[in-house]
Amino acid sequence: MRKLNGRRFKIAFKKATENLLKHKDEINVLNVFPVPDGDTGSNMVSTMMEGCKQLDELKSDDLPDVLTAIKNGTLMGARGNSGVILSQIFRGMAEWLPKGRKTITPRDFLEMLRNARKVAYSAVIKPIEGTILTVVRMIDEESRDLQFEDFENLMDWILEISEKAVELTPSLLSKLREAGVVDAGAKGLYYIFEGFKEAILGAEEVRLE
Repeated sequence: MRKLNGRRFKIAFKKATENLLKHKDEINVLNVFPVPDGDTGSNMVSTMMEGCKQLDELKSDDLPDVLTAIKNGTLMGARGNSGVILSQIFRGMAEWLPKGRKTITPRDFLEMLRNARKVAYSAVIKPIEGTILTVVRMIDEESRDLQFEDFENLMDWILEISEKAVELTPSLLSKLREAGVVDAGAKGLYYIFEGFKEAILGAEEVRLE
């Protein structure tokens, strides 16, 4: 797939939510930072589900409308630190899109994630590495000189870098290292990208129960 339209992005967001929901309990168990309250997975799912609700109410498949609905939904539904940062990531992606653009290329998607990094970092008073922020930073930094012909190869690469970032989190945060876990929010974002890839590969059916 060389270009992504609004309809496919809508399905991708829902598949991302579905995959996150599947792994919600695992992410909750990983949650030790900033406080071990075991709700990162639940908070991220709640944030994404509000985005899905906005998409369900949307009558349009135009890409700008889809991204605006995702932005508004995740901002309204943001729960906890992880949900707030996640909503800022989607806000950054949505706000990058030039007016009237109907499709995006793999390079556009990386530019969206670059803007997502900028917006997410600026939304946090004291950005901390070893969290969900590290994932978007590494994707941005390591993609600067790369070109991708299609979304299949792009998503494979994003998953590879995201996994690398997740595995790095304990070396960046002592609380994670002491607990012997990776960061919950970072792992959640990995699962979001994994679900996104399923839609890129042609998945249509979504179950959010």
